[in-house]
Amino acid sequence: MTRMFVVDDKPMKTWNVFKGCFFECTYCNARKMAQTRLKDSPRYKDGFTPRLVMELSRRFRPGQFIFVGYVGDISFATRDEVGFILAQTIEFFSETPFLLCSKNPVIYSSWKLTYPAVRREMMTKW
Repeated sequence: MTRMFVVDDKPMKTWNVFKGCFFECTYCNARKMAQTRLKDSPRYKDGFTPRLVMELSRRFRPGQFIFVGYVGDISFATRDEVGFILAQTIEFFSETPFLLCSKNPVIYSSWKLTYPAVRREMMTKW
């Protein structure tokens, strides 16, 4: 996890449980890293091809703000992969807010999954 992002003077951590995408954005620093300095790492052995990366043993603190999948777009995950991420980790850490972003947000409704509720006091905190 990195401290690259800051929200209200607090670090937002990243959790890269999913990597890669096919959008080909010219400004994508994650793709550039995967194709250059990280190209020899096992995670990027197949380049920037989208896939689930099994980092499900991570632990998160209550109130820690977590950006899921900074090095990819979750819309390229399968419904089962996202369901697995939700059930195995996000629901377990109910006191931790998780942010799932996509350039294709309509995918969230098409998966027909139940997303964990965000507690109101957490929403006002961030």
